[in-house]
Amino acid sequence: MRNARRRVRYVAGEVQHFFTNNVGWLTSVVGESQRTKEIQTETAVAEIALGCMCILKGAMVVRRGMRSSAGPAVVGNTFLLSVLA
Repeated sequence: MRNARRRVRYVAGEVQHFFTNNVGWLTSVVGESQRTKEIQTETAVAEIALGCMCILKGAMVVRRGMRSSAGPAVVGNTFLLSVLA
């Protein structure tokens, strides 16, 4: 039982690390895009980055659950077009 709890904590830490790194990367990309006026919005950079990550991860779950063709690429493009407009 103790080993199982240890493994759960390890996996949870790795998942948190994954999301922290990827949201950090998205934040820097979105920030640069706002500075160069590719993205013109008053929305905070961190909110856009987190929103993008949530949308992409949600799209993966929906695609698997519904066997849909609207996976992360389609959803990501739609999201990006909405913030680039």
